[in-house]
Amino acid sequence: MKKNISFWVGLWLLCYAWQGVAQTNQACFTTDVRQGCVPLTVNVTNCSAITTDPRLMLYDFGEGKAAQNGTNYTYTKAGKYFITQFINVGDGAKTDGKYMIEVFEPETPQFTVEACGNYAVNIKITSNGMPRYIIDYGTGRRDTVVGLSSTSFAYADEQPKTITVSSFAGGTAICGTASKTFAPLRRLPSADFQRIRVIDDTQVELSFQQNSPLGYKVSELTTSDNATKSIALSSSTQTTLVLSNRNIAFETYVYRLNPLNCQGQEEQSTLSLGTLRLRVTAAPQQNILAWNTLLFFGFEKYEIYRDNQLIGTITNPNQTTFTDTQVRCNQPYTYRIEYVMNGGKTRSISANKLITTSSFSAPTTISSFNVSIERGFVTINAVLPNNTVVRDFLVEKNGVERKVPFKMPYIDNSINPTKESACYRVAYIDECGNMSEWSGQKCNTVLSVKDSLNTVYFSWTGGNTTNSVIEIVDNQGKVINTLPLTPTLNTDLLQQQVNRFRIRSNVEGQTVYSNTVMIALAANFTLPNAFSPNKDGLNDIFLPTGKFIQSYRLVILGQWGDILFETTDLQKGWDGTGLNGGEAPSGTYAYQIEYVEEAGGVNKLNGVVTVIR
Repeated sequence: MKKNISFWVGLWLLCYAWQGVAQTNQACFTTDVRQGCVPLTVNVTNCSAITTDPRLMLYDFGEGKAAQNGTNYTYTKAGKYFITQFINVGDGAKTDGKYMIEVFEPETPQFTVEACGNYAVNIKITSNGMPRYIIDYGTGRRDTVVGLSSTSFAYADEQPKTITVSSFAGGTAICGTASKTFAPLRRLPSADFQRIRVIDDTQVELSFQQNSPLGYKVSELTTSDNATKSIALSSSTQTTLVLSNRNIAFETYVYRLNPLNCQGQEEQSTLSLGTLRLRVTAAPQQNILAWNTLLFFGFEKYEIYRDNQLIGTITNPNQTTFTDTQVRCNQPYTYRIEYVMNGGKTRSISANKLITTSSFSAPTTISSFNVSIERGFVTINAVLPNNTVVRDFLVEKNGVERKVPFKMPYIDNSINPTKESACYRVAYIDECGNMSEWSGQKCNTVLSVKDSLNTVYFSWTGGNTTNSVIEIVDNQGKVINTLPLTPTLNTDLLQQQVNRFRIRSNVEGQTVYSNTVMIALAANFTLPNAFSPNKDGLNDIFLPTGKFIQSYRLVILGQWGDILFETTDLQKGWDGTGLNGGEAPSGTYAYQIEYVEEAGGVNKLNGVVTVIR
């Protein structure tokens, strides 16, 4: 029992002695790395004078595991760790917390590259997971920066450059890289100027698309005094700007969108655009538009709008007036002008201007009208001046004025156009109550037709027949034949028994007609009084020839009244054959003809013919 007590007392005394040494004796060791990325392997080296025996060295690498006598250890999780060295010698000694190891997760760095103009770029590190980041500009130069920082670099030209950013944990520990190829710009991109719209005489709206991440400022020039001021935008994503308190009714304002460089300075844009100032004046039967001159690069055309409808296009940049004659009096119209450039991508738009067309005007006199016979009545057709709205027409007949309804044509059914010619003038009252002057006078043409023997006689009175012809028409008015206008006509030129004649005239480019007259010519036969059927080829057949004959029947009678020959064929005649096929002797024979005319009349004709042998 005494021996056991002595053993435990000696052990306690030994431990006490070791603890005392641990508090006063300092061992040492070194590590090959202090920082790195997962997986990170560290190696420690003992530099203590207490012992060099590795079997007596223990290391706690700070991850909560038991101390080990190995000098190599791999970290697999990110974090901060402390390495503690223990020396297992008789008197006991340790070194506690001498080295801290910081382990990071591997990271692919994130960054942006922005053009600054003059071949400069601005690089912004958007990552913040590593202590440092190394920027390689692709020219041999490298910079070390912290996360979430920005730096600028100026190149010498605009050739594409590859920029590489590395995540740097310390020492030689690179934990990830990323690269971007970027072409430096001599000039920053211009904004897309889409529209300048004048809202009213005091306000203008700018619409645009920003193309530079560094943003823009608006430059405003007042042309009357060349005063310029700069207007900041609220953000790099702003696309519209409304400016108030301007004197747009009398001033022209010119705008530019100037890009900002990396130093926040403006670089002058090459695209300018100004405000359009529109004035509209009402005049009789027209509205007159005028606007200020805009001569900017890329001009294509002016577009003129009335009530939001495109009514005109002007391609001459120096033309700044337009007259709208397609208007009605006392009517309100809203106009605007658009200055179009760059393929229609950019426009300067004036304010809308409302105007009411003047009610006073001198209506244009009707210069084109005609007096013609249509469907048996005197008919007047008037061609109105362009864009004329008529409230009432006035027609004067033979010096007597009469008011007629609005609608044309005007039909005068008070006269007989086959016997009477009347002379007319026309005028009108427009929608504003203004009366035009009377037109010139025109008359209807009256045609009379008679026939006698083989001649048709024409006479006419009234209208202008300087450029006229005779038309022969059917009962539907379709033209069958056209003949010169002459006082007489040989009936041999007519192909039908019933004929309808009218005069067609060209008066001041318009076609007019006289009344239509129908006559039925007499049907007739040509009958030889003798023939010689001796088969010598001369006058061997008795053949009546008729004109305007629809059908007929020919009968030859012998001396005792017997029928020697009979036919209904207009092309077949009597060859002198008697009864029983023999030759009829010389002598006189009676004939009877019954025929129906083309016009429908039935007639009979009797006579005698002599046979000569």
